[in-house]
Amino acid sequence: MTDMSEESRSHDRAAAQNEARTTSMWGRFLLLLAAGAVIAGFALLGYSSLYCRDLAGAVIWTILVGIAGSGIAAVETPELFWSALLAYVAVVFIVCRYTAFRLTWPRFAIGIVAGYVVAAVITWIFVYPQSCNFA
Repeated sequence: MTDMSEESRSHDRAAAQNEARTTSMWGRFLLLLAAGAVIAGFALLGYSSLYCRDLAGAVIWTILVGIAGSGIAAVETPELFWSALLAYVAVVFIVCRYTAFRLTWPRFAIGIVAGYVVAAVITWIFVYPQSCNFA
């Protein structure tokens, strides 16, 4: 009788581990999806800060382009917008499902800094600074 109860406990543990792993994968998926959006936002801020040469204007333009740019892209070219969004979600899902990648705070911070610096350097090399005034 002890063997039977031991066997059922091992099946319960295996089921609980599979259930926890599934929940964990979806949690990692949503976390990585949000982290990618935040890093893209900081990359946009890196571009705007060197383009505007003023941090206050850069923050305003980053928020404006981040929100309005997505909306305009969805209205003007919906097939490109939805294709790019679907591709982004698919890449994040593949990374979460088939790799052992774990998002940690140091990796997230490095991603934010790297996104900002790379966008700022590319802007510094290729784009002439402009004025970001609304008027």
